[in-house]
Amino acid sequence: MSYKVEYSKSAQKQIKKLDQYTKIMLMRLIIKNLVECSAPRECSKPLKGNLKN
Repeated sequence: MSYKVEYSKSAQKQIKKLDQYTKIMLMRLIIKNLVECSAPRECSKPLKGNLKN
C-alpha cells in the first residue's frame, strides 16, 4: 500500500508565504521521502525544533 500526499488549504497558504529557496527545499524533501512511500514513518525522520513561539 502506498500513501498519497495531500495538502490542506491552510498548508497551501503557509507554503505560499515561504521564500522561494525554502519552498523548493520543502517540496524536494516531501517528494523524495514521502510521495509513493509504503511506510512514511520509516522513510523519514520526525520534525524537530522549538514548538513554542
